[in-house]
Order: sequence, then structure tokens, then C-alpha cells
Amino acid sequence: MKTKSVKMPSRAEALALAEGYSIERIFERIAVTLDGGLPSGDRWHRLLLAQMAGPQAGIRPAFIDDKLSQRVEEYMKFRHRFRYTYGGDLLWEKLQPLAEGVEEVFRQLRAQLAQFNQQIS
Repeated sequence: MKTKSVKMPSRAEALALAEGYSIERIFERIAVTLDGGLPSGDRWHRLLLAQMAGPQAGIRPAFIDDKLSQRVEEYMKFRHRFRYTYGGDLLWEKLQPLAEGVEEVFRQLRAQLAQFNQQIS
């Protein structure tokens, strides 16, 4: 009986994907500059993402739509898993969809950023 070979992602592959969640820095700038501050507490990353997906009444429109927010959340979860498991439970089959989708997510982010800039200008 043959056993199925499982590809483990390299540390470099996983690190590159985890660091790809740098979009959060843009979220932080919007929150501080336009919304008056960052969320607090241990779930502040999730709260910040939710804040970006919603409009701030009288201040700004939503930065990203709900569909993109859900996709970005998967990268946020991966970054957390990567940081706190040190790559111990990372399997390529779980990492692959994120790696293959990252280009499209960033394309959508660029488009929504351009739209956001037009709306607040």
C-alpha cells in the first residue's frame, strides 16, 4: 500500500505569506487618521478588519467590501497560526489556496483603495 506524500511548506514560503498580511498597516493608518484610533483588546486585529469593512458614519465609506474582508481574514488567521505555532502544523494543502490567491487579493485591495481614495477626496 502506498502512503500519500504530504508536502510541507518551507519556512520561507510560510514567512512570505505571513508577512503578506502587511495590509494591516494601511488599516491602522486609516483607523488612526480618519476614525480616531485603533480598537483595543486581544481581538483588536479582528475588530480592525471589521472596522475597515464598515463605513464610519459621517467620516468615511467602507475601505473594503465584505467579500474582500472575508478573504483578507483568512490571511490574518494564517499569520496568527504561523506566528504562534512556529510552522509546526503548516501543511501545503492548507497554505496552497492562500498562496495561489494572494495576487488576486492584492489586485482587489489596490482597486478598492483607489475607489476609497476617490470617495474621500
